[in-house]
Formats: sequence, C-alpha cells, structure tokens
Amino acid sequence: MRYCRIATAVVAVLASFQIGASHAAEEPLSLEYSVGGFTMREHAFYYGKASRAPGLLLEVDFEATDGASGKPPNARHFTVSQTSWHSFRKLLDDMKAWTWNANCTSANEDDVAWKFTVIYPDRSIDIRGYGAFPRAGGGCNLDWVKSGERRRLEAMLRKIADQ
Repeated sequence: MRYCRIATAVVAVLASFQIGASHAAEEPLSLEYSVGGFTMREHAFYYGKASRAPGLLLEVDFEATDGASGKPPNARHFTVSQTSWHSFRKLLDDMKAWTWNANCTSANEDDVAWKFTVIYPDRSIDIRGYGAFPRAGGGCNLDWVKSGERRRLEAMLRKIADQ
C-alpha cells in the first residue's frame, strides 16, 4: 500500500511538470514585430532576447521626428500571462503563420516596412517586407492597410500588452 501511495505521488509530480512544460512551450523564446516607414512612425514589440528585459514584453513607439530632435522613444514593459501567450500561439496557428512567405514586398519602396520574428522551441518565423503582408493561405496581400493577417497580429500584440 505504501508503494502505491509513493507511485501515485510520483505520477502527480511528473504530471505537474508536464503541465508546466506545455505552458512554457506557449511562451516564445524571442519575439520582434516592428513596423514603420516614410508615411508612419515606427512601432515595435520585443520579447525575450530582443527585449533586453527578461520575461517582459517591451512596446516601443517612436514619435515622428525630423531625426534631429533626439527625443527618446516612448517605451513600456509588460508582464504577459500564460493565457495570453497561449492565445497568441493559437492565433499564429490559426493564421497558418508558419507557412508565410519569407518576404512580401510591393513595387513601391516608399511603403511601410515591417519585420516579424518569433522563436519557439519547436517552430520559428523570420519574415520581413514592405507594402505587402503575408496571407494565411499563402502569397502576399498587396494592400497593407486591408491585410487581415496584419490587423489580427497587431490587435493580439496590443491586447496582450494592455491586459
């Protein structure tokens, strides 16, 4: 009987480690999303190695300047819940982000430039472009403003930052 209780306790401890491991896999090792260009100021999110603040999401909003003002960017740090990281990972899966093209560009080099990098232990994305944004079904959406994938990604980043 004693061995049965010990075995049950060991199984419970191992199960708790497994649950913790599955939650940890939801949290990216590193994340960077930045967007900006001639027509808009730069806005960026950083997490992990890119944030320079372990365990915190960094949001940076660069004011539109002439380059000579020397004004520092607006920056805020956030703690992100495991539930929010789970929702973020689910959004990436739902949008089929793992299949997005490495680069999406339009013919107009003056368009908005962007970069999205996210690294998980089992998958990663490292893409960039200007003017156009990847589509869930493949290819590129040449209408930056109307890109549903871009709007969903940015809305989720803002949501987890404002939780």
